[in-house]
Order: sequence, then structure tokens, then C-alpha cells
Amino acid sequence: MPCLALVSLKRDQLSERSMREVYHLWQLAGGNVEQELKKQKLIKIKPSILTLPSVMVVEGEVFGGDISRSQQLEATTIVLPLHTLRSRLAHIPPEKYYPLITQGESGTDELETSQLPLVIRERDVEYQLHRLLSFQRLLQAYPHKADSILKEARKDTPPFYRALVWAALLNVDGAVAHTYQLIDKETPTPTDRQIEVDIPRCHQYDELLSSPQGHAKFTRVLKAWVVSHPHLVYWQGLDSLCAPFLYLNFNNEALAYSCLSRFIEKYLHKFFLRDNSAIIQEYLAKFSHMIAFHDPHLFNHLDNIGFIPELYAIPWFLTMYTHVFPLQKIFLLWDTLLLGEASLPLCVGVALLRQLKDRLLQFGFNECILLFSDMPDIDMERVVRESVQVFCSTPRSVTFRQHERPRPDPSQASPAHNAAQAGQQDLVMDGVSLPELKREKCPRVCGADLLELLAHKRSHSGRAKVLVVDVRSPEEFARGTLADAINMPADTSLGPDGTLLMGPQMEVLSSYRGKIIAVIGSRNGWDQVVKFAEAILVQEFPRVCTLHKGVEVFRASGALMVPS
Repeated sequence: MPCLALVSLKRDQLSERSMREVYHLWQLAGGNVEQELKKQKLIKIKPSILTLPSVMVVEGEVFGGDISRSQQLEATTIVLPLHTLRSRLAHIPPEKYYPLITQGESGTDELETSQLPLVIRERDVEYQLHRLLSFQRLLQAYPHKADSILKEARKDTPPFYRALVWAALLNVDGAVAHTYQLIDKETPTPTDRQIEVDIPRCHQYDELLSSPQGHAKFTRVLKAWVVSHPHLVYWQGLDSLCAPFLYLNFNNEALAYSCLSRFIEKYLHKFFLRDNSAIIQEYLAKFSHMIAFHDPHLFNHLDNIGFIPELYAIPWFLTMYTHVFPLQKIFLLWDTLLLGEASLPLCVGVALLRQLKDRLLQFGFNECILLFSDMPDIDMERVVRESVQVFCSTPRSVTFRQHERPRPDPSQASPAHNAAQAGQQDLVMDGVSLPELKREKCPRVCGADLLELLAHKRSHSGRAKVLVVDVRSPEEFARGTLADAINMPADTSLGPDGTLLMGPQMEVLSSYRGKIIAVIGSRNGWDQVVKFAEAILVQEFPRVCTLHKGVEVFRASGALMVPS
């Protein structure tokens, strides 16, 4: 039985930490229990053939052969040496062990390690000690310090406290143990058989989840979710979704259940309805729009070969990538996913495709199918980094879904909020029918977002980062349009086959390649707006979008002006 020596020094700050924390830090400092046991000759390596029994009957009973010592209870106690850990932490002042969370002290900003890649930070003893000290204080003050936890988690989440940090980010609170205890997890249900089939296939490379105890815990947590959500149903993939929470909370099923419930409510709202076809189809349509918006080259290729998201992306989103990647990569991904909105998984999907872009552009339909049937190795840190960039460069209305959970308004002064308050509901994004979404290749942006882009999204040179292209007739354009808009009438700018013709404004349009290009027109001429946007998309202009509901939405706002 390994034992950490913590009581040998007077006023030793390390001795005031919990045994679990010290053991975690001891491992980061290079400690290895197996090596220590070998030093004490408590582990002896024998040839495998010498460990086999002489006889084994069909029932599993064995006869002959020596009983392995590893199969017996070992009462020996050994002391794990802490001198290496103490020497690594000796230079840390005592006051750093007691950070003042009211003053926002994290203790890591001045460390050189804080600027290194995450994989190095997670293995650095000093850095992780500071993170553990900060998060312990913040978690003790939860939910009062929920905002501070979110702020610190944006830097990184220490693996030691990942389970509790995730619970805080999901706003899990209250008597979760009592709630879980009251749920009937024993009475047979119609989904029991499917759960029994799915669990043995879920992350079975992991010893913890593949153990009999792991299977039993899986069953109880999944049954608890099914029983407590009678309006929803069990879909294959729910077991994969449960796996990260159960792994992190293996000895706290109640917290695993609560986290799973909150996660589904936020990121997979309505996905587990009995009839979820419309929800999934809308999600996939939005994903297709996101690909077109951020990478038209890749979108055009996949569209031409007929490789649509329905063929590969449903397991991505239904399981939030847990069915695709091993747990360690999921931890890295979800550390960031849980910081964002429900639209962030769409951005993750775009980042994944962009990492595979070089291969996909060389492949035909069949090769793409084979590629996604056995996902190649993915640089998850790069995916996380690029997905955040995609999210930050995407107008909120582009990812709006009518089936998503209502979004909390991050600012009461947002353009959408002000527009709604002023009674200008047309400026705010609302639902679009599924047939329209699937028919259109470019995403829509609402009037409020477009006005915000025109007002604030300017480069250092003062030039707007968005170009408004008005495709109405010159007469309609002259009666009123948005500031700095250019007029490219669809009637004269598009050829009979829908291709973009060269004209006097093409040079201006080309100069804005890489910026947001918003195609606007009248509500009655919506087909022309869509055709023009798709003609630009074919020319591989990124970030092309259309104005939702046409220029008519600006009439009451006073945003239209007569061009000079």
C-alpha cells in the first residue's frame, strides 16, 4: 500500500494539501508507483508461460501453477518519496499557496510556462500547482464565483479539477445527489436492451469504462436520464455522450448524470426527441452554410462530388464528437466547447474539415467515404484553436437555428436587442423553413448584424471589413441603399447560365476578397439575391452571405440612404 510522507516537516505547505492533490503533483514530478513497487521488490516480472495453470476446466476453475502475488491482497506499506516534488516547489513563496480570489490572483500570469503549448503546461508541476490552488478557492466559492471560474477556464482547465470545472461551466448546482437518488434506475424500461447492446462497444479501450463496474455505472446513469426525461428518447450515441462525464465522475454518478442532462439541454436541445429529423436536418444545413462561408473552395469540391454532411457529420453532432475521438482528445476539445455557445460545435466541424482539406480536395466520393469511416489522426489543439477563430469571425445570425435553445443575450445593448426593443423585429433573425435552408448554399445574416458590421468592423486603414453588394436595378438602388454599397444588378451581372459576368464593379468586388460580402436585394427578388451570392461562391469568394428578408427591413430604421 503506497503512502505519501507528508508530516515530516514543520509548517510544510505541501502537507496542508489533500492527499489526492499531492499524489497528482508527485506524478507530474516524475513519480511512478510501479517503479517504486519494483524497487521494494513487490513486483516481480515472470515469463508469461510460468503464470499459466496446469489445468483449466470449462467452468473456469483452474488447478496447478503458482498463485501470482499480484492477485493477492498485499498489506505492505511503502512510503513514496517526496524530495523531488519538494525540490521542484521549494522556490514558491508560502503566500502563493493562499491566492486571493477576490483580487483575481491566478499566480500563473508571471510564469514563463503560461505562454507554452497546453500539452507542456499540463505536465509542468509548478504551473499546475498554481492552477490547482486558484481553482480550489474558486470552486469552494461556487456558484458565487461562477464568472471567475469561466474566466480562468478560458486560459486552461487543470485536469485534476476538470470534473468540477465542467460542472460549474454547465451551471450544475443544488442537491444533485438527492435528485439522482430519487430516480428509479431499477425498473425495466423498453430501452434497457439497446443500452445493454451499446455499452460494451463504448470506449472499450479504456480499462475503467470497460470494467464490470463501469458497465453497471453506465447503465444506471443512462437509465436515470431516460426515466427523468420522459419527453425524450434514447438514441444510439447517448452512451458515447455519457462517457466523458462518467470517466471524470466515476465515483460520483449523480454529478455525471447532472452534467449529462445540462450538456444535452444546452448543446443538443431537442436532438433526442422521438422525431428529431427536422432538428438534425436544420443543423446539417447550417453546417453546410458554415463550410461555404469559411471555405468555398472545399465546399464547391464536396458539393460537386455529392459528399454532403448527411453522409458523415450526423455522428459528429449527435455525440459531440465523442463517437469519433478517444477520451483524451475529447477532454481537450470539450474544455473549450463548454466555454462557448451552442453553435461552437459547428465551428469545430469546419475546423476539422479544414485540417483534412488537402486530402479531401484530392479525393472523389468513394475515397471521402473511406476517409471518414476511419478518421485519421487529428491535431486537436489545432482544431480547438481554429474553431475559436471560426466562431469569432462568424456573425451570430449565421448560426441561428429555430430549434436551438433560446440564446441568452450577452449584452442588453446588442444590436439585436436594441432592434427588438424599438419594435424593429424585421432586423432580428428568425426561423427559415427547412426546404429554403437546404436549397440555399450561402448563409443569411440579419439586418441588425449587418448594421453592426458596417459600424464597427473596420480595419486599421479605416476601410470597412464588409462589402454590401446591392443586386437590385439601378432605379431601385438610386431610391435608397446602405452606406458604401455597390450596385451590381443581377439582371446584367449574371449570364444565362448563372455565372458572374465581368463588369465595372468587379474590380471593387475582387478587392474585398477575404472580407464579408453581404448580398442584398428586395424581398420580392429573393431568387436573384440567392443566385448572385452563389455565383460569387462559385468564384471561391469566402464569407459570402445574404441579407435575411431583403432591404425592406431597413426602411423603418432609417439606415437607407440615397447614394451619391
